[in-house]
Amino acid sequence: MTKEDIQRTILELIKTIAPETAQTALLPDANIQETLDMDSYDFLNLMIGISEKCGVEISEGAYGELGSLEKITAYVLERT
Repeated sequence: MTKEDIQRTILELIKTIAPETAQTALLPDANIQETLDMDSYDFLNLMIGISEKCGVEISEGAYGELGSLEKITAYVLERT
């Protein structure tokens, strides 16, 4: 997967999990939960979805470090 593929996948998952959010306001280095006002349950579902769609295991301990689109993308790229 390319960086663009991963980011597209993440944005599609966000649209599915939290359709009421305004993704256009999401900058690559902005905190996803804060910017999109996602609760912890939605963020957990996002992490699970990314793991399933990208074929990468994301440990629960890493969730706190993966707050932005850029950080999640780098994490997935390192593991694919």
